Amino acid sequence: TPLLYGFGPGDNDILQSGFLNQAICLGDVLKQAGYYQVFLGGASAEFAGKGSFLASHGYDEVNGRVALSDYLEDGSYLSDWGLYDDSLFTIAEAIFKQLAEGYQPFNLTLLTLDTHHPVGDASSSCPNYEAHENTMLDAVHCSAFLVNQFIQVISNHPAWENTLVVL
Repeated sequence: TPLLYGFGPGDNDILQSGFLNQAICLGDVLKQAGYYQVFLGGASAEFAGKGSFLASHGYDEVNGRVALSDYLEDGSYLSDWGLYDDSLFTIAEAIFKQLAEGYQPFNLTLLTLDTHHPVGDASSSCPNYEAHENTMLDAVHCSAFLVNQFIQVISNHPAWENTLVVL
């Protein structure tokens, strides 16, 4: 949603009244429908105010680099931005399974980093792309590979029957 509202008293001033408090976002709609919502992102949850935004628009858990680093076997396996996508998807698989065991509908949202501009930084677990000398193409190929693996894993879970994946 574009930042169309003014910033000041009575407008959409994050410091006064909340982040995009006049907007109805997907998180708001799903929260009203009874969904439990979890965000997983490899970068800091504080970066660009995304943690504040998500928390104010229906997310129950907002997990960024700091919280997710506790899940890493090797705490030094990080890019300049945060968790590599292979780590993020491994964590997401476990959290998907936990959420699926509950009786409440859920929204699990992931924000990946490997394809971050300007050069991309592919996860080490990915096979090399044929154009490996182009780091961005390699990162895009890697992320596509990891998304496919993630969908394969969750599609074998009984909750798959009632799961919608949006890319």
